Formats: sequence, structure tokens, C-alpha cells
Amino acid sequence: MHDPFRQEVIERLATCCGLGTALTTSLLETPPDWRKADYAFPCFRLAKERKTSPAAVAAELAQALGDTIDRCGLSRVEAQGPYLNFFVDRIAYAQYVLAHEDRLIPSFYGVGKTVLVDFSSPNIAKPLAFHHLRSAAIGNSLCRIHHALGYRVIGINFLGDWGTQFGKLIVACRRSGGDIPNSIEALNERYVAFHRELEKKPELEEEARRVFRELEDGDPVTQAAWARIRAISLAEFNKIYELMGIQFDVVTGESEYHRNDALVVDLLNKGIAVESDGAIVIEVGDDIPPCMLRKDDGATLYATRDIAAALDRWNQYQFEKLLYVVDAGQSLHFQQVFRALKKIGCHWVDRAQHVPFGVVRFGGSKTSTRQGKGVLLQDVFNEAIALIKEKIVGREERLGDIDNTARQIGVGAVVFADLGKGRIKDVDFVWDDVLNFQGKTGPYIQYSYTRARSILRKAETLPSRYDVALLKLDEEWALVKLIARVADQTLRAATDNEPSHLAQALIDLCQTFHGYHTLGGQNREYRVLGDDAAVTAARLALVHTYTRMMKRGLELLGLEAPEQM
Repeated sequence: MHDPFRQEVIERLATCCGLGTALTTSLLETPPDWRKADYAFPCFRLAKERKTSPAAVAAELAQALGDTIDRCGLSRVEAQGPYLNFFVDRIAYAQYVLAHEDRLIPSFYGVGKTVLVDFSSPNIAKPLAFHHLRSAAIGNSLCRIHHALGYRVIGINFLGDWGTQFGKLIVACRRSGGDIPNSIEALNERYVAFHRELEKKPELEEEARRVFRELEDGDPVTQAAWARIRAISLAEFNKIYELMGIQFDVVTGESEYHRNDALVVDLLNKGIAVESDGAIVIEVGDDIPPCMLRKDDGATLYATRDIAAALDRWNQYQFEKLLYVVDAGQSLHFQQVFRALKKIGCHWVDRAQHVPFGVVRFGGSKTSTRQGKGVLLQDVFNEAIALIKEKIVGREERLGDIDNTARQIGVGAVVFADLGKGRIKDVDFVWDDVLNFQGKTGPYIQYSYTRARSILRKAETLPSRYDVALLKLDEEWALVKLIARVADQTLRAATDNEPSHLAQALIDLCQTFHGYHTLGGQNREYRVLGDDAAVTAARLALVHTYTRMMKRGLELLGLEAPEQM
């Protein structure tokens, strides 16, 4: 978050140590356990320069800063081994957090900078299977997080709508009567059937390649069939995107970059690309295979199209970051593409990043549309919504639109099950875990939000004035700290392209709030709506800030915040 207390510490440390503001900023840490310190400064570098022990440096700095520390909003500074630990003044810090909740996430951070997020990007002619969830959920959250930080965000759905597979599909349709079916499920059935038939008739592979060459050459009949396949696919995809709250700024595809003759010829003339066994490649190092631009039969590849698209994106946006949210299995591909771009002379290539993620397993196995074993994403969402509805049945009078509430919780449960873990980790999807209202789940954090909202509704009005000095419980201080940490982890999530940082921060915040709420249930003196009007006002202000940060955090992950559950 934009933290004036941290900034004050940095400036005083920089002056005292002589390290300069930039270096001091990079060295000052925020300990994972806020109970140990609010900020910690490691003294190893100074110790090396002064040729003494880190502990001695920490003790010396603690004494030098101790007399003036109260003037910068801190309560104390102390040496703890090789670290110099700083503790903020609780009243001053709480006052700042409650008064500036809407500004804790630094919306100025990315102003004037553009981030492109290439995500979801499925192959057309196949329904979105469960394994498509990861790119869609991670990419959507990264778009939202960067937008909250002030970046101009361009979300791109770069469809896999070109390649030999569409020659296969068109051949399959022609062998089934010639018509293009009206549903994506029927298209996929024909694609699966083609591969089964291919095992018996290998010559179909060459027929598919010939039809794809017709498509590349602009044959009108073949192009019309392909266009219909694409339109049917997009209509089905959009149903899922709407359910997940995903909106793309640009929907494009490999098809827009399939005519690369001029690019390939230019690279050949410059000696950047070379011919190899009839194919055109760019040598990108001895440690990985070359980046192939064109096969020996003249067909282009998706590496060629990715290179052309990247060049176009730079010319159009001059981006700060270009993120490719694609599974870890494509890591070699992106190494080849990025090295090829570097060899072409693209000085900006270091701004392009592959954001890899692990596989997701449903029932212990991966899904595959090619073999017809796919678990459909729409079916997973439908099942989640139905199971949640069973759990909340009988609450219609309180909930009103129970179908909408079940949708909010069910979709949120599936999305959070993905985002709650580090993206590079594999995800095992187990219904009992995903839909649990008590574990580290989407329903759990949504319920925490609704629980707090119910307290505010009972209060009817929020206080216009309150005294944060009356927030004396350790649990109340913990809430203040963890509200601020959500803002910190939002920035860290953008830096690391890792939404799970934010997801974990929300879990920590929820668990603390539940503990606080339970405390009030056990002892009337600790209730938010208690007998002392002044204490109640301060606690209501704290709970109100909690709900606002929770709702913001949920939205940044792509979850909705139900008012009641």
C-alpha cells in the first residue's frame, strides 16, 4: 500500500546509514509475521562495509534512531540480532488505514503504463474443458489487479483459430455429409471421430494438410466453413466468460497473422532466418531447438504467428508488460519465441513474460478434448451452482433470489479453488474441499464478508465520527494490519503475476475476523454492537473498512460479494 509510515522509516534510515533512499527502500522488509515487527531492516550489507557484526550495527542504529523515532509515527525501534525492527504507533496507523481505505491500493502505481494480458486463448471448435479454467481465472485476475494499480490494461483473447487441426475438422465435416454442425459439442465429436478414423486411415492426415493449405490460400468455400466454425465457437465461449465476469478488450486470433510471407522473406534476407531441410527456422541457441517459422510444405506455425502478433502489439501499444498466461507445458515455445524476437532486434522483448501454471486434475486425471475425455467447464460450473443451492435451500426468504446467490457462490468456489494456490502448482479439484464453507475456500471468504455486512445492517447507520484509540484489542489491531496487508499483497500479486498472494491475504484477513467475531459471541464486552456507544462507533468503523477491503479483494480475484448467504 501507499504507506507514509514506511516512507518515513526509509528516509530516516537512508540519512542515518548513508545508503541512499533507493537502496534503503529495496532492503527494508515487511516481516511475514506482523507480530514480530512492522518493518525490519537487515544489517548484513552495512556490517560488511563497516567490518563488524550485523548485530553490532543493528544495536548502534537502534540507539541512534531511538530518540527521534516517535516523530515519524513509530512507537519504538529495537535491535533483534542482525535486524533492526520498527513498530508503528497503533493509534496513528489505525487512523490512517480507516481514513484512507479507498487509497490503500496505490492506484497511481501504473499510471501512464500499458499492460497486455494474453489469456484464455482457447482453440476454437472445442468446448471449454475444465483445464481451460486456469488461464481464464488467472488472466482475469491479473487484468483486474493491474487495472486497480492504475495501469491501462488490454485483455486479449488470442484464439487458436488457425492450423492443420482445422483442415482435419473440415475434412471430418465433409466426410459426414458436408454440413457444419450448429453446436461446439458436435464439432468436437467430429474432431474426435476424425482421430479415431485416422488410426485406421493414415492417409487422412495428408488430406487434412491439403485442406488447410486451401484455407491458407484463401479458397472461399473452405474459408466459409472455417468462419462458421469460429462463430459457433465464440458464441459458446462467451457464455462461460459472462458467467466468470470476464470481458476482453481485444478478441483476435492466429488467423489474423497467418500471412507472413513478407516477414519470413525479410528475416531470410537479413540472415536472421535460415533454411533447414526445406523448413525456415531461426537458430536461438545451442541449448534449445530452433524456432521454426515455416514447415517444409510451406505451412506456417503458431510460433510464426506469435512473433508477428508480438511485433504488432509493440507497434500498437508500446507496452510496459506483455503477459502470456499459458500453461507450463508451453515454456519451450515461449523461450524460442522470445529469443527469436531478441535476435530480430526487439529491444522490448524483456517486457514480454510467460506466466506459466501447472495442470488441473479433476478426479485425479487430466482432461483431453482430442481423446474425448474432457470434463466440460460449463458442466463444472453448473454442478457447483446446483450443489451450493442444495446447501442454502430453505433460506429463500432471507436471500431473495436464491438462484443468483447460488451462482455467485458456486462460480466463486470454482474460481477460488484455482487461484488459492500458487499458479505453478498443480491443482486437484475435490468437490468437498472446493465447496466447504469452513476451509480456505471461496465460500468461506464470501461468508466472512456477508457476516460482517449483517453487523452493519443491524447497526442501521454508520458513525460519522469515531476514536480509533478505543480499538484496544489485539484482534482489532490484527484486523487493521491485515487490511493493510491485502493492499500490499495486491501490489505483490502484480509484481509476481501471482493472484494467490492476494487470495492468501484474504484468507488470513477472514480468519482473523472470524476470531474477532467469535470473541464477541463469547463475551458481550467484546461485541461490535456493545453497550458503550463510543466503542461501538470505533468498532463499526473498523468492520466497515473490513467489508470494503474484502469486497475489493474478492472483485480483484474475479469473485462476487454476496450480501447474504
